[in-house]
Amino acid sequence: MTISELQPYLTAISAALSVATLGFILNIVKAIRDNAQDRIAVQDERLKRAAEEQQRTEKWAEREKAELKEQLNKAKAEMDALLKSEGIDLASLSIGKQLSDSANAVRSTAEALIVEMKEKLAQLVNLEKSNGGKLNSGWELTLAMGAMASGSFDDAAAHFDAYSKNGGQSWQASLSRGVAHANARGGSKSNLASLRAYNDAIALAPVDLDPDRKARMFGYRGAMLKRMNRLQEAESDLRIALTLANAEYERTDIH
Repeated sequence: MTISELQPYLTAISAALSVATLGFILNIVKAIRDNAQDRIAVQDERLKRAAEEQQRTEKWAEREKAELKEQLNKAKAEMDALLKSEGIDLASLSIGKQLSDSANAVRSTAEALIVEMKEKLAQLVNLEKSNGGKLNSGWELTLAMGAMASGSFDDAAAHFDAYSKNGGQSWQASLSRGVAHANARGGSKSNLASLRAYNDAIALAPVDLDPDRKARMFGYRGAMLKRMNRLQEAESDLRIALTLANAEYERTDIH
């Protein structure tokens, strides 16, 4: 049989092969598409589960933060009440009043509250790091006052600093912060921190503040400048303090 005679058969075979090849290719394409859709469906399911898990985690975190804040507020209220019952406030802390003269039970209660507040606050700080949440500076202030009343000046200075960094500003807190750093006796670093705090106290003090309190601020800053061997500045501050002071206690302290 010649090639010409075979041509119709070859054409039919070629067509059959083309159809078979096309069908094979289409089947491959369909398989790839189905596989891709399956992968997309699996990925969508994973994303859905991840989103649900994130929502559960966020809800859990919010509940935990709410509980921690409630516990902190409760402990703060107890500490504030304890300090008030002992006649301790920022003004008395700045002249050295502590819980040392109080009953052991009072000191033990104060120390337990400080430990509890520090623990809860540390947990809350870790939870808030992820979303940059702002903490209540009042917790730091109460911790600072409790630590200072207990004689833990390093601790008090750290919490007063945190209170200031979190937006808390008052001349009374700045004055006590200066005293805490001064009493911490941490060398040049503590001295400089104390001086800065006294500067803040003087800058924030109201114009109509009692002269004896103004005298105390200048007297304390003068004492710190003297410790830092900046004697001319120290003498200048102490002379200003003397012109302001009326109470015998303040004048004696300045002298």
